[in-house]
Amino acid sequence: MCAARLHEAKIILREVEASLKTELYEAEDPEIGRVLADRYRLETLLGEGGIGRVYAGTHLKLGRRVAIKILHEAYRENEALTKRFEREAMVLSALSHPNVVNVIDYGVDNDVAFIAMELIEGKDLTHVIEEGPMPLARAERLIRQILRGLAYAHDRGLIHRDLKPPNIMIRALPDGAEHVYVLDFGLAKFLVEEANDHLTHSGSILGTPAYMSPEQSSAEPTDARTDVYAAGLIFYEMLAGKSPFHSLTGMERTKRQLTGPPPSLKEALPNLPLVDEIDAILAKAIAPRKADRFEDARAMLLAFDALPSHSGDELDPEEKAARAQKERFRNRLKLSAYLTGASTVALALGLGIGLLGTPRTETIVLGQPVIGDLGYQRPEPRDPWKTPMPPELEEFKRAIDTGQTPSRRELAPVYRYMRFHPTDARPNLILAQTFYDRAWMRDAIAQYVAANKKDPTARGAPRMMTDLVALAMDENRSREAAAALREIYREEALPVLDARLAMERDAAVKSRLLAVIAHIESTGPNEAIEELEEIETDEEESE
Repeated sequence: MCAARLHEAKIILREVEASLKTELYEAEDPEIGRVLADRYRLETLLGEGGIGRVYAGTHLKLGRRVAIKILHEAYRENEALTKRFEREAMVLSALSHPNVVNVIDYGVDNDVAFIAMELIEGKDLTHVIEEGPMPLARAERLIRQILRGLAYAHDRGLIHRDLKPPNIMIRALPDGAEHVYVLDFGLAKFLVEEANDHLTHSGSILGTPAYMSPEQSSAEPTDARTDVYAAGLIFYEMLAGKSPFHSLTGMERTKRQLTGPPPSLKEALPNLPLVDEIDAILAKAIAPRKADRFEDARAMLLAFDALPSHSGDELDPEEKAARAQKERFRNRLKLSAYLTGASTVALALGLGIGLLGTPRTETIVLGQPVIGDLGYQRPEPRDPWKTPMPPELEEFKRAIDTGQTPSRRELAPVYRYMRFHPTDARPNLILAQTFYDRAWMRDAIAQYVAANKKDPTARGAPRMMTDLVALAMDENRSREAAAALREIYREEALPVLDARLAMERDAAVKSRLLAVIAHIESTGPNEAIEELEEIETDEEESE
């Protein structure tokens, strides 16, 4: 008991010291109170990194709390660092996943480059680990979420390269569950850039020493297995309350990491449930040679999926119910396919008007063959905004990205450009995002579908899947969004929907998400949509 109280007192003392340091720093910080781009006010220092500081602030026009990252003053004239900072904004803007922090805006104000991100209220993993070793069930829930965020990035050719507890935020949900966010892709890079990236010169060492992989310590090329190594170290630390190399310092630690073998968790925690299986996962994750590790975060996540069901009894009741209901949906679809064969009945989705009474401008044709059928290979998705943008669209894209919502009359140049460039999907994307922000949801869905018909690669636009998944959760637009997700993304949407389902607590929304997932997984265009109709009917009757 005394030891526990002493540990708690040390944590409180560190928090008080950190708070005093922050108050003293803020009293001298000229950036506090500054307004960037006439909309972001810097209010409280959250943290400081190698090339920048992060502040909590407010979007003055929306009244929304945000996190704002700016470059250190000493680096603002450094072109290479400015480019790296800009790249971080581009990297984050391309990621849309429940376990990755979302970027809201990026800009430059009087030579001050900044990135505005969603503000996560919670603790970073460092503080959580300081509370003591975690039970296996809790540590596994957290590492799974970390790996889902990394897997999403790895699937898109992106690696983090600086994964560590301070870059992982834990937010407590109202029901006591914990939600994980991976932050700070400041050192992230696309795998295809490894050979010719001019911002990171050969021989340079980037990362945090305590969590650096052997290849980083040796200034060798990095890949997804670099993140796997860091994830293994973090998982060990969550379980043991200390690093596997805690007893080593400096060169001793580096030598052990380079030559191995990795420390055994079984030696530190011999009574841990499934200790042999967990030890095997860790040994593979933090193997000195890249070739001996998991290929990427998704492969490591699959290793956790293969564990015996030790934690099934520790799942919360809602999660158990959601899994059971999802399995019932899938079994029902298999039975339906067996009894009815390849049904091609068109989706009977209701008509109507937008949420604000706006008339729909285009007809969504449902029940069309899904791209990918009949032997046709879909092209890979890409972000259409990374290609040179015509001046006619640039102004509108900038306006939307900064929170403005042009009226239909103001959008006339976009319609005009669309008439003269009928194969360019970007004007449809601008219209879709504008309509979504104005809550003209039916029109937004129609424009996203139209953009995909013009150019299937445009499904890589950062907001498209995010908006459609949000609409799939809406009781008024779930059926239309489900049809659009199936037509545009098909199986590509399942990881995002599954992740959203895992964090959702509202029973009605969960039911809609399960029906959307079942519809996307179905072989016929009409299967599982009836579930959405039944759910909506039940909700109307309950009202």
